[in-house]
Amino acid sequence: MGSNSLLRIVSLALVATMLSGCTVPAETAPNTEETPIAKDGDSCDVPAARAKGAEGILFCTFNTGVGWSFQPVVGSGVFPGQYELDQLPIEQCKIKDTRPPEVRYFGATGFPAPKARIPNNGEVTVAIVPIDFPDAIGLSDPMSQIGKELNAIDRWTEFFTGGRLKYNWIVPDQWLTMPKDSKYYVWDKSYISDGEFVKMTDKQLQSNQDQATQVFTEAEKVMDLEKVNYAWVFSNPEAKLVDWGPGPTNSATQTVNTETSTYMLDYFPIGTYLFGNVPEYSHQRPLWTSMLHEMGHAHGSPGHAPGNEWTFDVMTAGGTLNAWNGWILGWIPDEDFVCLEGTKSGNHKVRLDSVDLNLGGTIAAVIRLSDHEVIVVESRRKGPFSIDFQRGQSFVMAYYVNSQREANRYDGNSDREMDYYSYFIRLEDPNKPVSEDPYRVDPNVLALLGETLAFEGVKIKFSETGDFDTIEIEVSGK
Repeated sequence: MGSNSLLRIVSLALVATMLSGCTVPAETAPNTEETPIAKDGDSCDVPAARAKGAEGILFCTFNTGVGWSFQPVVGSGVFPGQYELDQLPIEQCKIKDTRPPEVRYFGATGFPAPKARIPNNGEVTVAIVPIDFPDAIGLSDPMSQIGKELNAIDRWTEFFTGGRLKYNWIVPDQWLTMPKDSKYYVWDKSYISDGEFVKMTDKQLQSNQDQATQVFTEAEKVMDLEKVNYAWVFSNPEAKLVDWGPGPTNSATQTVNTETSTYMLDYFPIGTYLFGNVPEYSHQRPLWTSMLHEMGHAHGSPGHAPGNEWTFDVMTAGGTLNAWNGWILGWIPDEDFVCLEGTKSGNHKVRLDSVDLNLGGTIAAVIRLSDHEVIVVESRRKGPFSIDFQRGQSFVMAYYVNSQREANRYDGNSDREMDYYSYFIRLEDPNKPVSEDPYRVDPNVLALLGETLAFEGVKIKFSETGDFDTIEIEVSGK
């Protein structure tokens, strides 16, 4: 994923099945009090909807091998408040991104939020530009093909941003037919592997600029492109030759010339690779996660860390949001964090709400190590958007952030994980077997109940669990 990427299959156990085929209507998710009793395993239509179960609350959750279904919430009570803590002022944990401006093109590693290509908060207008071709005419309307993905994105933004961000979708009723056959609308996409660009294909017949001119000349006939913040060029899924549709030149706002006008646009293609209708080729991830990821870059998140191509955040390869990214972008408020001293000896006991369930408590403990370094600690559980987590999974994880370091990616070379601005902290005794596949999650980053994560002079023990998790932090000082 990302503006220059090759998303690989990752999971905690099994790769999640595709979202395709699931119906997600647009009506508002019912609240718990109004919803009739449902049974564990019942199919559901609205991601993140809650329902009464026989023994507690059920969430409409995407589950590996099943799809969207009602499942028990592991921890569904009211957050009881925080333990008494010796906290630092929250601003001290909002470390600054002090990198030179010329290396910040991938997004912010620290505060303040970047001057993003598209707004981080408020209403953002996103166009779906549906294109078909003389040799591959679209037979059903575009919304019937992509509507379920847009509804999942709407649920995600409401759930993780608390309504601070809302996408307004523009979707034409009909496909826009291009002047040439489908083979002329292919992008030789590149991704970065170990610092080097690698071209994915070698079959592009028209320049990116020529393709964009033809696409957006048709688009401006049915929509006001001046009002569009971001656009998805959605190729008819039956055009099997279009693995990557008409793509941008680079990870930046593009100058697009049409037959009548010039626009500054951010856009990205949806071809067979992202849509997932060619199983032997597709990356096998739900399309809504890819769309959130690419728009996340445009919002100013560098992504691809911690755990590049791992399943804990839409900005790596998952379906959720990590606390640090959400905090920088203004999607998670200050009051959901606690800021702790990490350079002086001391002990701290912190109660955590899971970032995956977002039940109204402390989302993360942030341990300040210096003016450009923190450790972020999160509780992780099976929630409505944690697509690869297995039922009942509960663990604590922590990651190191250094806002002075490079924000890039290290596809396929896990030895370089710790060269970049953020990486996961391992267990004090990291003796769990690690797969030779660099895209598989290292189990030593997952602290189960009773286990301790360790980083230099800081130890983080997962000490108690229930509706919420408790960690005990021991700082020995530097």
